[in-house]
Amino acid sequence: MPLFDPEEIHEIGRRHVGARPFDQLFDAVGADLKARYPDDVHLDQPLVFNSAGGIMYQLKIFAMTQSEYIMICGSSIGSSGHSGRHPVAFWQGLAPLTAGGI
Repeated sequence: MPLFDPEEIHEIGRRHVGARPFDQLFDAVGADLKARYPDDVHLDQPLVFNSAGGIMYQLKIFAMTQSEYIMICGSSIGSSGHSGRHPVAFWQGLAPLTAGGI
């Protein structure tokens, strides 16, 4: 049985996307996730910068189980490149808040 409800995660993401500067998005989403899942969401994980396929982006992992994870990844500026399988536009079109493995 999943720990995280995809509809609740989606609603938290929708509530914050575009509502504040990108650098504050991580904190705002994290606070809402922590309020809803206090024992399972960890805000102390560092913000990670990565470059892959010509995309420079940031990611933050909030929670992880054997079958699920909650993370935000994105870039505050447009990018172009190729991941090796999908063009950058594919990845930029994904929802910024992901509940995977469900």
